[in-house]
Amino acid sequence: MLASQSAFAQKKYDTGATDSDIKIGNVEAYSGPASAYGVIGKTEDAYFKMINDTGGDQRPQDQFHLL
Repeated sequence: MLASQSAFAQKKYDTGATDSDIKIGNVEAYSGPASAYGVIGKTEDAYFKMINDTGGDQRPQDQFHLL
């Protein structure tokens, strides 16, 4: 009977996550002396857009926010 109890688990998410969305934030230097590191954030943004556009991960849409 222990295995059947797991079906009663409630869906609880942290801030920024729902059944349909996962919000991810990123802080990078996009200007100034450290702006060369900004390409990392732009690459991550492009990756999440590709995943969402192709629908390949079969889970909620990722919302990647560049700050």
